[in-house]
Amino acid sequence: MEQIVSKLPGATPPIRKLLAQRLHLPAGISWAAVGGGLALPHLRTPVALGREAGIFAILLLRDPLALSEPVPDDVPVTRLLFFVAPSPRAHLELLGLLSGALIRGGLREPVINGAGDEEIFAALIAAESAAGRGQGSHSA
Repeated sequence: MEQIVSKLPGATPPIRKLLAQRLHLPAGISWAAVGGGLALPHLRTPVALGREAGIFAILLLRDPLALSEPVPDDVPVTRLLFFVAPSPRAHLELLGLLSGALIRGGLREPVINGAGDEEIFAALIAAESAAGRGQGSHSA
């Protein structure tokens, strides 16, 4: 993960150093395996990069990743969606949005198939739109 953090586009050297330090903490990462070879690694203690900052990367692994946490099925993890949100609240919102989009939404297939940026972004926008419609449908 440190190699990944060291190559994140848009991350400044101080941010990379902070993220690398967090990665080295005991249990610094939660892996959140969602099944189908997909996982959402994220810092166990959220890092707030600031209102206009955030990092999102999809990692397509050549070899399966051995996780210390159980996977929900027997499919080895080969696709990681790594993110650092701009705030703790955004961290929780992103975790919910991404996991829902991977489990029930249209993000799963583009990620598994290694789709291009446009298709991934379209799937994310659709998932965010669907999540927004779902929020308004609850009654008090």
